[in-house]
Amino acid sequence: MADKYKVVDNEFNRANYPDLVGEVLDTPPTYANVELVKDRKSMEDIFKVSTDDAQMFAVRCFRAGYYQDEIVAGISELFNESLDSSKKIFNGAIMQMTKLGPYSKDKKASGNSWYKKAQSPRPENEFVTEVTPSVGRYGFQDDIDVEGQKVNVPFIVDIEAKSWGIKGVSAYAVSTIMIPLTITEWVGDDTVERDTEIQVDLSKLPDEHTHYGHGVYTVQDIELSLGKDFQVIYDDSSISFSQG
Repeated sequence: MADKYKVVDNEFNRANYPDLVGEVLDTPPTYANVELVKDRKSMEDIFKVSTDDAQMFAVRCFRAGYYQDEIVAGISELFNESLDSSKKIFNGAIMQMTKLGPYSKDKKASGNSWYKKAQSPRPENEFVTEVTPSVGRYGFQDDIDVEGQKVNVPFIVDIEAKSWGIKGVSAYAVSTIMIPLTITEWVGDDTVERDTEIQVDLSKLPDEHTHYGHGVYTVQDIELSLGKDFQVIYDDSSISFSQG
């Protein structure tokens, strides 16, 4: 296999070849700043030691210098997977390498106590965090209090991978879930409690992101503002993600 050349990430290349930064090419532009990528082990040879594990195949290919499109195509061809399935396998492999720990059907992600295993199979890049929402109220009478209860919140982690490594990781929520509430009402000197649920479209919540490091993503908090009849005021609510 012929040598390949990676377009390095520097000021000159960002100004003149922004779309090629990080790409591995057989014949890069003449004036681009590149570094030599030595011969890579063939995918067929990698497949021989990974025939029963497509995700490990992806990890080994990534470490051998292959980039995303090549690995996805290799999974599709050698493991007879669809392109969509191959992309999910690739994303799962990258998340394993960055210790984001996707769930499988039969074992929990190791070391990530924030996550709870889903009761049914989920996409490779979907996770669940247990959260107790904070609830504010508007238009409620003074003798009623509303408190959020623990709920499993699903969210998506997307990884943008380049041949030179991981360019970025982002998290967002897209599901509609039922959030349990406890309503306390004062009647004279006594209180009466009752439980209810409200439907919340997580994709409508403004999101906030806090980065403490480069590790695990989790949902840090959900803040809900409720109007009369317990309707969510989405503009005054939010979902917060943190990466530690």
